[in-house]
Amino acid sequence: MVNGWLNLDKPTGMSSAQAVTQIKRIFGIKKAGHLGTLDPLASGVLPIALGEATKTIPYLSCNLKAYNFTIKWGKQTTTDDLGGDIIRTSTIKPEYNQINCVIKDFIGEITQTPPQFSAVKIKGARAYKLARSGQKVNIKPRRVKIHELKLISLDTTNNSADFSMICGSGVYVRSIARDLGIELNCFGHITQLRRTMVGDFKEDESVTIEQTAQLHKHCNSDLPVGCHPSAQTLGSRYTNTYKSCNRQKILGAYVKNNVRDAISLIPVLDTGMTEGGRMAEDDGGNTKSFIIPIESALKSMFKVEISLEEAEKIRKGQEIILNNLRGLKNYDIFCTIVGDVPIAICSFTHGYVKPVRVFNILK
Repeated sequence: MVNGWLNLDKPTGMSSAQAVTQIKRIFGIKKAGHLGTLDPLASGVLPIALGEATKTIPYLSCNLKAYNFTIKWGKQTTTDDLGGDIIRTSTIKPEYNQINCVIKDFIGEITQTPPQFSAVKIKGARAYKLARSGQKVNIKPRRVKIHELKLISLDTTNNSADFSMICGSGVYVRSIARDLGIELNCFGHITQLRRTMVGDFKEDESVTIEQTAQLHKHCNSDLPVGCHPSAQTLGSRYTNTYKSCNRQKILGAYVKNNVRDAISLIPVLDTGMTEGGRMAEDDGGNTKSFIIPIESALKSMFKVEISLEEAEKIRKGQEIILNNLRGLKNYDIFCTIVGDVPIAICSFTHGYVKPVRVFNILK
């Protein structure tokens, strides 16, 4: 079974759920999910969790996201993109300086109302389903954060503008287009939208559905590997890790009697992988892994190395006691590992380590 993350470049005209279905079919797996919904109109980075990696989705949902998009001025639509019906029009053509002046109010923490046609749940039902049935949806505004919003170019002939944006989770680009148009008194809607980043998942490291199918088809090993267009890495070579061992020398310090000793900035060993978990080229070929290991996707999460005996208890849902875990506070969430194999996402309470989500991948 495949366990890990796929950095997919989703095409336009396909929903995120449809993309996941195609990936499940390619790998022949039943369990997969995506991180951060992309509208059918949008293309770009759609991280897809495969197998046991689906258990990590809730812990990666707060990542920064980056977008490039085009707003067409003069029309507001029901969907806030070119797929909806026109509801308001204007002959006003905003100027470069006017747009730059207004977008300043959209940077920082702002209040934003999601589009009527969105995946927001209203009393258990998706807003877009209610809107399609003709119901007027009352969606509550929410606080979101825009870290950067830039006007890239203005096309006065087509009355459109190109933007780039870096934001937190929960931001709707279509709402940005709608609200900018209202502020400029010219109305507007999205005509092109591409996501270029979701946390550590970058556009230049993504693969298309066609590439994924071809790479998987031509793999020769038990793990799906193939020629990846890039050997870029996914993260830092260093992670905060506690090493658990018996009489082993670690960075010049002996740890005896199964007492945990705080070790930080432990470098990743030379395992033939790049920093982000991609397989480096070997003497037998030029293949590189395009499946990102679970532990690489969790690089920002605190990690604690435990023994095989402790791992067996964790996998059975039992609590274990770990001493001297400096840096952890009550109710902190972290990942327990054995070597480079993730065991479980756990919580820490008064010296007890309690499994929250257990990975069934330990051999």
